[in-house]
Amino acid sequence: MKLIEVFGAKNRIRIIRELTRKDMYVNELIDSIGMDGSTALYHLNTLEEAGLIASYRVGRRKYYTLTASLILKASPPPNREFILQAIPIKEQKEKVEGSSNRN
Repeated sequence: MKLIEVFGAKNRIRIIRELTRKDMYVNELIDSIGMDGSTALYHLNTLEEAGLIASYRVGRRKYYTLTASLILKASPPPNREFILQAIPIKEQKEKVEGSSNRN
């Protein structure tokens, strides 16, 4: 699925917004967003397949965490530009560490 298609559902954007605050387990997301469990799992699976989130377990709870920073930039003419990009967090850390090693 293309990145732009991932954002075709407002519930996925709402999930990402919630995960910017903290890692959350499924029931927390369901309660905070107000959707049923099967719908939440569908959207979580879509986001995970797109590489934007990952899951991990603590006991019986399955937590979700963001794995990428998302950039959306749109500007009108004459500087017409449309950018939708996901930068994996690991890649960001490598860039920061690489630039600090040069100093």
